[in-house]
Amino acid sequence: MNTPLIQTCLLIDDNPDDRMLVMRALLQDFPAMRIVHIIDLVGFEHSLANDHPDLIVTDYHLGWSDGLTLLQRAKAVLPNCPVIMFTGTGSEEIAVEAMQSGLDDYVLKAPRHYGLLPTRIRSVLARQHQQQLLQQTQRALQDSEARLRAIINSGTDYIGMFGKDGSVTFINQAGRTLLEIGLTEDIGRTRISDYMPPWGVQIMLNEAIPHAVRSGVWTGECALMRRDGTEIPVSAVIAAHKFADGSIDFFSGIMRDISERKRYEARLSHLATHDVLTGLPNRALFTDRLEVAMHDANRQHQQVAVMMLNLDRFKTINDSLGHETGNSLLRAVAERLDKVKGDNNTLARLGGDEFALVCGGLAQLNDASELTRTILGCFEAAFHIEQHELFLTTSIGITVYPLDDHSAIGLLKNAAIALNRSKDLGGDTFQFYTASMNAQSLQHLMLSNALHHALRRDELQLHYQPQINLKSGEICGMEALLRWTHPQLGNIPPAEFIQIAEKTGLIVAIGEWVLRTACQQSIAWQLAGLPALPIAVNLSGRQFAQYNLTQIITQILAQTGLAPHLLELEITESTLIQDIQASIATLRELNNLGIRISIDDFGTGYSSLSYLKSFPIDTIKIDQSFVRDIHTDPDNAAIVSAIIAMAKSLGMETIAEGVETSEQLSFLRSRQCDSIQGYYFSRPVTHEVITQMLSENRNLSFVVNY
Repeated sequence: MNTPLIQTCLLIDDNPDDRMLVMRALLQDFPAMRIVHIIDLVGFEHSLANDHPDLIVTDYHLGWSDGLTLLQRAKAVLPNCPVIMFTGTGSEEIAVEAMQSGLDDYVLKAPRHYGLLPTRIRSVLARQHQQQLLQQTQRALQDSEARLRAIINSGTDYIGMFGKDGSVTFINQAGRTLLEIGLTEDIGRTRISDYMPPWGVQIMLNEAIPHAVRSGVWTGECALMRRDGTEIPVSAVIAAHKFADGSIDFFSGIMRDISERKRYEARLSHLATHDVLTGLPNRALFTDRLEVAMHDANRQHQQVAVMMLNLDRFKTINDSLGHETGNSLLRAVAERLDKVKGDNNTLARLGGDEFALVCGGLAQLNDASELTRTILGCFEAAFHIEQHELFLTTSIGITVYPLDDHSAIGLLKNAAIALNRSKDLGGDTFQFYTASMNAQSLQHLMLSNALHHALRRDELQLHYQPQINLKSGEICGMEALLRWTHPQLGNIPPAEFIQIAEKTGLIVAIGEWVLRTACQQSIAWQLAGLPALPIAVNLSGRQFAQYNLTQIITQILAQTGLAPHLLELEITESTLIQDIQASIATLRELNNLGIRISIDDFGTGYSSLSYLKSFPIDTIKIDQSFVRDIHTDPDNAAIVSAIIAMAKSLGMETIAEGVETSEQLSFLRSRQCDSIQGYYFSRPVTHEVITQMLSENRNLSFVVNY
């Protein structure tokens, strides 16, 4: 090791001969050394302040002071400057006191010792240099430890250390804050297991520590625990620190609080399995619960009922009052259903206004029937949504496992089929699935697919049924009626395919085709020189609700050239009553064009004088259900008589549908009904037959059935 270079040395000695011998000895080994002679106290103080000595060599006995005093003063001013006492005084007491005051070495004056002085100086300087290096190293370690501790404590993650016996030796500030441990609180007697829930301890003992011992590091998830029992989910890194021989020294752990992530994951999991609007299970969770219920039923030899519910008239409420009100109503329905569903059953919202229910553990079908009646009954009370009082009913389809199907998908399909049957029956009821319903459903699907191609393939055509004026007996108009002839299935009854067209939305395109074709045919008859007679076309509810209906009809009339007064639009009561104000506006637009308006199937819906007065109606069509027994049923006779009298008082014409007998004809004539339509005169026929009728001036006197 290199001895540090000495630039300046203070030599304090009253004896000139001794000074000379010391200087000679020092300069032989340290030729570049600057030696400053000190002969009094003033010179000593000046040199301490200005010469910055690297070494002080002093005698003990001085005429103006003593070596011990100078030593103490030198150490007070320059604590790191080495001081060697070279003196003829060999007192042990003086030597001990000098050493206690910081003396670095003590050499007795003797002729043979002058040559030893440089060696002792080197030894002192080397020892001092080692101490300085050690101090520097210690300071560096302390600084490094302080920085490391600052870094560790400035982080937001738990950082801790524990021994191989589990005893905790360190927890950083973030860890203490997380565990609610005081920053100055002693943790020396605690164990890592004191800060973990039992299941977290098991992960640490059985997984984390063994893996860290084998591989050095374990990463995974476990949990910390506060003193109040609150669990904190954490992602953890556990490292095993080993001695050179491979034995364990200690373990360290870095743990991050993932509570927020776990809450987010739980929220995502909930959203994946639950309906956002109502909080009920969604289709995925419902299917899973259904499969569990089926499995349990197999073990216990019981049955499972699957119910599918659809709210009657919900679309009308939603469209009229807005989606916010509709959503509030759906939440209220969900709450009411949840209260009556049964403790062990699962209620779900499948979408829209469709709900489903799994009822497990059924011993007999009556159990399902009783619950269904309870569900229907819970809709009797009004729903109060904001300022609205809303009355609602539901339709329910029921299928039973294992009687109807052995798969969840099959059961849901069956329940949907039964639900459609309930809707067809008018709603507010329930139907159990039967095999015949499935056959009807398949037929419905097949017809729906075929109907999509019917227009393009020219499978649709119009037939026309004459309308007869009861005063003249002559044809006064006709109604266009849609017919469908499928190349394989033959003639499809309108009662089957019109309903399908309504549900699928095809009725809009088909209805427009009917309007255009009927108008074109009327013009064709006129061009053939036949009388210009009104032609009646039925408008479906969907057509009537089109925002651009008036524009479409205006365009068709312009393109075909038909005069507006020769077109009569037939609209059912139920269609008009859906939105009275909107209906009035649309009817007035059509009336302003000169188009005639008639109410179809009058008497079967919401017949009311109040709306009859408001609507610009030209004709009332008396439904055939009243005409059928008009000559034998006094009630029907009274209803028909009242309708005719009411229409006349309101300035409207009447036409009776479904007239098939002379008795019916006579009764209607006696009550001054304006016109009739029915098999008594003619079935609906092709335009060629109508052409022949008009050419022959066919009237009631012919009375021929076609």
